[in-house]
Amino acid sequence: MEVDRRHFLKLAGLISIGIAVKPVLDVLSSVEAQREPGTEETLVAKRLAMVINPRASKDEFRAAIAACHHVHNVPDMEDPDDEIKWIWTTDYEGAFPEQG
Repeated sequence: MEVDRRHFLKLAGLISIGIAVKPVLDVLSSVEAQREPGTEETLVAKRLAMVINPRASKDEFRAAIAACHHVHNVPDMEDPDDEIKWIWTTDYEGAFPEQG
């Protein structure tokens, strides 16, 4: 079989790609092998809750709302129509009149 220049360059290119890709594949396969198999403990999560004191004063509510807005970087809007409400003080019927 006679090898011309074009055939030689194709073969050399394929070999070069194979040499370049082999280490990447080795690393990826070793990373996959290092993962720990799942256990039942991996499905256990912490349960979080929020406690709300309905007897708290308006000042306490305002302080909690201000702290929350500060931590979460909620912008202070001048216009109440544009206000972002994450926390507000109202009873259930006032917050969800269609479900009351």
